[in-house]
Amino acid sequence: MTGSADRISSGFCASAVTTTSRCRSATAGKPVFRNATYLQDAGISFGGLNFYGAPWTPELMGWAFYLPPESMRERWAAIPDRTDILITHTPPFGVLDRNSEAKACGCLDLRLRLEDLRPRIHCFGHIHASAGKVEARGTTFVNASIVNDRYEIVHRPQEFNL
Repeated sequence: MTGSADRISSGFCASAVTTTSRCRSATAGKPVFRNATYLQDAGISFGGLNFYGAPWTPELMGWAFYLPPESMRERWAAIPDRTDILITHTPPFGVLDRNSEAKACGCLDLRLRLEDLRPRIHCFGHIHASAGKVEARGTTFVNASIVNDRYEIVHRPQEFNL
């Protein structure tokens, strides 16, 4: 899952791909990864579980994957009802979404969609100050951020059993 640190003006190659051949593949629309599937408004079934990924964020206009509110609602509505594991960049409002100034920065429309969806796991990042895991309403919410606001690695990756 790519994130908001990937600027639109920089493009995918400048921020997410490190080799020239991979950059050429990405810009030509060819697969970049050998052992991974990139999920952008897409799902995949693996091991009997349904995964769905969406990189959108309701803030940071001018950055990659920003969308205005109406477009965000459309993207969240498109998440299949039978999603077991949801992977988004932004958190839902009120769940592990407090920034370093204690402001809730999550997406209210995503939270509203989750009330009906109720995946087993919802994994996200974006808000570095709220890394961690919490369970609520039958869903394990995981803010998988491992860095602080200066992009220094300060947290271990989250692990859990399915």
